[in-house]
Amino acid sequence: MRRWLLYGLLSVVGLALLAIGVGFLLPVDHQAVSRADFTQPDSAVWAAVRDMGRYPEWWSDLESAERAGAGGGAAVAGEADPALAGLETWVQSGPRVGTLMIHIEEDDPPRRLVTRIGEGLPFGGRWIYEVEPAPGGSRLTITEAGEIYNPVFRVVSRFLLGYHGTMDSYLRDLGRHFGQEVVPEHVVAAGG
Repeated sequence: MRRWLLYGLLSVVGLALLAIGVGFLLPVDHQAVSRADFTQPDSAVWAAVRDMGRYPEWWSDLESAERAGAGGGAAVAGEADPALAGLETWVQSGPRVGTLMIHIEEDDPPRRLVTRIGEGLPFGGRWIYEVEPAPGGSRLTITEAGEIYNPVFRVVSRFLLGYHGTMDSYLRDLGRHFGQEVVPEHVVAAGG
């Protein structure tokens, strides 16, 4: 009995060390692209993408979204990067995503929005939203230029969760918001 317990314990430790080792071999940076077509015009899709305060009304990943610092909104704590000072910032929370600070780095209406996740997390990066007209409506493409700092999280993200999950949830829920079922398409990123 003790021998089996020892073998079990050694197996668990071995798997953990293997995951850490594989995680160190995986790159910190990744890029993933998801897109979906909508029957709505590009102006309607842009309006929904840009109105972050209303995300919890339709995106199932979020319970709240509050503009930070505007009119008594949520405070931004722990942000040390001076490049983030003065950027429009939103605090989003939900059971799946936790609490995240989202900074607007680029706002080029009605076509392109670039957001950056706040600091102090085991992951970081940007989402690049691109809205364009398409036959029968419009297309929204989201590019995640992400970073995963923890090697174990890299293994989990790469092999168990995948990089597209949150983007796909966003696109599907945006489609439902418009009364449409959309099927996100995973696009092979340039150079990948």
